Amino acid sequence: MRGGINNNIILMDSVEFKLWTPKDEINDFEPIVLEHIKEIFGKNSIYVGKKKIKTEAGTGSKPDGFVITLDEEPTCYVLEIEISNHNAYDHGVNQLSRIEDAIDNYHTHKEIINSIYENIKGTPEQLLIENKTNKELYKFLSDIITADKIKTVIVIENLTKEWETAFKRRSTKLVEFKTYARVRSDGTFIEPESVHLHFFNPIVKMDYQAITTISEEQPVQTTRIVRDEVHSLMEKEKTSSYARTGYTGKKIKSFEFNGKRYEVNGWIFMLLKISEEISRLNRKDLDKLLLLKGRKRPYFTKNKNELRGPEKINGTDIFVECNLNANSIVKLCEDILNLFDYKDNLKIETH
Repeated sequence: MRGGINNNIILMDSVEFKLWTPKDEINDFEPIVLEHIKEIFGKNSIYVGKKKIKTEAGTGSKPDGFVITLDEEPTCYVLEIEISNHNAYDHGVNQLSRIEDAIDNYHTHKEIINSIYENIKGTPEQLLIENKTNKELYKFLSDIITADKIKTVIVIENLTKEWETAFKRRSTKLVEFKTYARVRSDGTFIEPESVHLHFFNPIVKMDYQAITTISEEQPVQTTRIVRDEVHSLMEKEKTSSYARTGYTGKKIKSFEFNGKRYEVNGWIFMLLKISEEISRLNRKDLDKLLLLKGRKRPYFTKNKNELRGPEKINGTDIFVECNLNANSIVKLCEDILNLFDYKDNLKIETH
């Protein structure tokens, strides 16, 4: 992860973070945004990758993807990911104009609908959409992907005056997505891939104070940050906050779920026990576990070959990924409980 810095500083528990600026849109910034799609667009949002679209005149454009949101009014967003050193008018407005012209093309609607349909068909996301909307998948997509309903959004690392002015009279929504990384005394960054904060205003209003984020590829520490504490450090940043600090190097002694205490000999055993208990308590909705996925692979599946460290959940035909670090396991357990409406029902004792 490459980037530059400026003079903005966050102090959190005496740890200094500075604004990290990506130099390259595709290699540095785009992967970060895609990792946090569900935080930006809502926990029930679905991302579908890039597809070239054309205007009636045949002019082509390739947005950075499409996002279906389900948490509030179902919407299809055309996603553009930008960095502010691109010219807002020559690059940004020009690109969005071609996208908007393509969206006005009836044939483009059909291509987008068919493409998204083929990407979602037969996946847990199809089940999610049809359960939440009570509509067949293709009918649902046809209803929201129309010229008057489809929307455009730009996620940018720094919303400069130029970019803000360029889109002031346009319907495109701009989301500023800043990254602050931990720094040494000499001002250089310490593993910005692992230890960092993100600040942004989500598209969909979140019903929680903060979220923990984890990396599958690089085990890191995770913890929750109370939003008000971060706001006291940055009064002008009315945003959501994310950090990574927590259970690395700690051993679990026991955990409490649903009023019952369980002693376990390792983090994996907590994951397996919670999965087993959730399965026992929610037999009819058990396939909801299949909705939990990482960036590259599922956390739960009926095909163990899809996992690096599969373990079968007792009494089910579902396997869970156990090749995870402590922080990832805690985050996954919280996601499981939230999915089945057992929010804030997990207490962990370590030593």
